[in-house]
Amino acid sequence: METKKIRIETILDDGTKISVSLQSRPSREKISKFFDLLELMGAGFSQSLEQELEVEHMTLLDRLVYIIKKNLFSKKFTINDIAVELEREFGYSMKRSTLATYLSRLVDQNILERNGSRGHYCYNLILEQLK
Repeated sequence: METKKIRIETILDDGTKISVSLQSRPSREKISKFFDLLELMGAGFSQSLEQELEVEHMTLLDRLVYIIKKNLFSKKFTINDIAVELEREFGYSMKRSTLATYLSRLVDQNILERNGSRGHYCYNLILEQLK
């Protein structure tokens, strides 16, 4: 079995460059230790970096929720808006009908609120879901 090599680099606010190479199979524990080190050194962004690494392992529904909470949380949006964000954030496109199905599931789970008529729906995040 071939071992993978990962290199994580960051530059702190004071200009200090930190580079870590893992030459074994990466695990959540090893990466978590790296973020703990960053926190100790005063990097206030370690949580957002950790979230970005976790995005790779998300389901499509989780990715849509991630995009909505990250980029569209404070405004109403349409299927086209979410399609643009999906393309920008993850580099792939999806049929509008498939997106409509996923957004409908989020409405059913009380994560999103839907207004308008079929074909012209506007969505917004239910703010209580941010807690």
